[in-house]
Amino acid sequence: MRFERLHLTVTAGLVSCGFLVLMLSGELPIVFWAIILPAAACSFFVKSGPLRSVALWNVVLIAALGLFMAMALQSGDWLSGAIYFASVMVVGKLYQRSTVRDFFQLYALSFLQLVAGAVINPSLSFAICFLLYVVLL
Repeated sequence: MRFERLHLTVTAGLVSCGFLVLMLSGELPIVFWAIILPAAACSFFVKSGPLRSVALWNVVLIAALGLFMAMALQSGDWLSGAIYFASVMVVGKLYQRSTVRDFFQLYALSFLQLVAGAVINPSLSFAICFLLYVVLL
């Protein structure tokens, strides 16, 4: 296996672990995952085009930040708002990955998802996801 392919596989595994630990908690709605997971999966097949535009993702992230802050202000649940926003950031960064810095940011965001998962997912599934994350890292 070539290094580039291995690197993308490990990156996909780390991001998947971050999403999986949050998804297994059951705290976030299925509708959110029905949007985020296909968007993240499609990013590995998009090589060029408007979806890789930094300007587009900046607009999407600013809109998402406003939406999730409004939701958090209304409900008082800041952790869920932060998790929603971090997940959208991961998807945005998946479409923009081109330099080493982008991959490091993906790793940091997936680690933040894992930390948030430790708070909202106190079951054995967190331990399994954490172990898988450590092995992949």
